[in-house]
Order: sequence, then structure tokens, then C-alpha cells
Amino acid sequence: MPAKTPAPVHPVHDALHQARRIVWAENDTLIDDAGHRLIDMFSANGAALLGHAHPKIAAAIKAQLDGVWLTGGLLTPAYDLAKTALESFLPPGLGLAGLYSTGMEAAEFAMRMARVHTGRSDFVGFSCAMHGKSAATAALSWANAPPLAHIHRLPEPGRCSELQVIEQLEQCLRDHSVAAVFVEPVMGTGGGYVISADFYGQLIALCQAHGSLLVMDEILSGFYRTGPRFAFLSLPVHPDLVLLGKALANAFPASAVVARRDIRCTPAMLPGSTYAGNPLAAAAIAATLDELRRLNVSAMVAAIATTIKAGLADVPGLVLRGRGALWMIELASPQRASEMAKALYARGVFASFTGNYLRLLPSATIKPENLQRACQTLRDLLQEQEATRV
Repeated sequence: MPAKTPAPVHPVHDALHQARRIVWAENDTLIDDAGHRLIDMFSANGAALLGHAHPKIAAAIKAQLDGVWLTGGLLTPAYDLAKTALESFLPPGLGLAGLYSTGMEAAEFAMRMARVHTGRSDFVGFSCAMHGKSAATAALSWANAPPLAHIHRLPEPGRCSELQVIEQLEQCLRDHSVAAVFVEPVMGTGGGYVISADFYGQLIALCQAHGSLLVMDEILSGFYRTGPRFAFLSLPVHPDLVLLGKALANAFPASAVVARRDIRCTPAMLPGSTYAGNPLAAAAIAATLDELRRLNVSAMVAAIATTIKAGLADVPGLVLRGRGALWMIELASPQRASEMAKALYARGVFASFTGNYLRLLPSATIKPENLQRACQTLRDLLQEQEATRV
């Protein structure tokens, strides 16, 4: 029987976490105001892929502080460096359409781009994905968002028959009113389900046949979080638009919309915003991408996956899903997930929970001994929890 759809609960909506304040962070370690040291297995919602307070990235932001912070839309050398660095990670057919501050803002701009480019009004998303918490972006995936007539939410492919989901998608696209379909390669909030290559092949073919754009949300999965540089690189055809964020600036507020180079950005798309492409974020992006290029992050993430799977392999009844440095453990109820997060915190490990899932999103730079300790702590707690149920 499939698990209940989890509500998109913020991980600190919990009495224990609200009672504490984090006063210091470095790489994979947090210290709260009671002096507790925590191994961070969440890395700021997965954003601090290179760890907290990375010295090279911090130095780049500090240097930019002595120059210019915000220009009201005028370009800066920092923006040029960020654009060049980002496009060096992309295949030739894709280019930067705009830098923004949050994933939600990037998703909203992608909707406006698709709306203007296609001349169509409707959008399709899949349940339990996460594209943001505005009315429109939340409506793509969550039933508790304000209902919007032009947004169609289909079942999550990981939970349902992919064939049935494809059939429903074809019905949505048939009248040629859909501007774009939004999809996540790994459900980072909705259970860690990985959508199959066959599903993507059919999804791409349907979008092309009906003239709808495909928007790949790699805000969480991108930049090696799930193993490859980007999940979409394995597809036979690249998506029309790609959303990036989180690791893009290693937890400094920044996001990006990447588009096919033949999709022109026009004033009708309402590009830009007060903080879009600001020099501080641009400096963080350029420094982060330089460091990502220097390190073998893919190998680091593969080692993390091996440690997590080995460390939790023979826990009775364990349901573990994910890839790379993105894993979700399905528990019996939201209460169990909350209790597990509290118990981990009390033993020196910070992990997130949402609904009945515990989320593990360590930084790629986590020390091996800290990762092993965190996995052992989690393993002990899971076994203790299982013993109380027998």
C-alpha cells in the first residue's frame, strides 16, 4: 500500500529545533547555542554541497562586498564571470536565461518564459515534487496549494504506474493548451523516487509531439548532488528549460534558469527582479563553480552513496530511496519521522524530515569518519525503533 502523501513540512517546524539556535557552522559541523556539536546530514536543504562557510567562496563574497552589492539591473564584471562559469558546465545548445535569488523565483520565470514563447496558458506538474511555495509553483505539485484552473497536477510517477501517468499526460497535452511540463529527476521531497529513463523518453516524445516545453527542475539534483553533473545529460534529448539553484552558489541565495539558445528572452516575459543577478550572488556562483570544477565531486558523492547504503544495508524493514548524496528513509508515520529527527539531534546528528520521510542530504565534503558516525547513529536508532515495535 503506497505511503500517504507527505505535507511539505519545513524541517525546523519542531519544538526541539525551534528551541535551539545555530551559532557557528563549518563544512559538515554545526554548533548550537547550548554548545552541542552536530554532524550536519542536511547541508541547508542540500544547498551547501561544498560544506558551510567554504573559505574560497566566503573570500569571494567578502571581496565583492568592498565593491558593489546591487546595481538596479546594470551588469557587472561579477555577473559576467558567473555567466561564463555556469555556461562552461552546460552543453552547447543551452545558455543562461537569467540569474535569480530562489528556486521558486526561477520556476516562476520559467513559467513566464514558456507562456510567452508558446502563447499557451496551461502547465503540468507531478504530485509531491517541489518547485517552490508561491501559489503557482506550489499548485504544480501540492493539493494544499490554492487551486489554479490553468495548472494540472498529475500523480507522482514513482508511486503510480508510469504508463497510467503517461496516459493522463497525453490527455492533458492533446488540446495544445499546455505551455510546459515541470518535472524533477529525483523526488527530493516526495519520497526519493527516481523516474525511469523509459518514462522520460515518453515524456520528451509527448512534449515534442504536442509543442509543449519540458522544464527540468535540477535545483536539488544538479551539480553532482545525485551523482552526474546534471541528471538531464543522460537523456536522448535535452530539456527546453532547466532550473538550477542550491549548490549553484553553495547555499548563498542564488538560482538560475537555463534555456535552449533559440528561446529568446523578451520583455514580455518580465525578466529580472530587484535582486536578480546581484553581484554578491554572482561572486558566490563563480567561486563555487570554480571549486566544483577543481574537485572530483562525482567521485566524492559516489563514496557517500556507498557508505550510506552499506551503513544501513541490513536494518530490518528499512525503506531507503535515492541516489548519490540524496537519500530518503520512509518511516511509518510523520510522528515517527519527527521522533527520529529529535533523537538524532540529541545524539549529535542533524537530519531533516518531511511528512513520514527522513531526508539525508550531506555535503559532498563531509568527513568520512563523520559520515560513518552519523550512519551508525541512525542505524542504532532505527534498530531501537524496530525493537520497540516487536
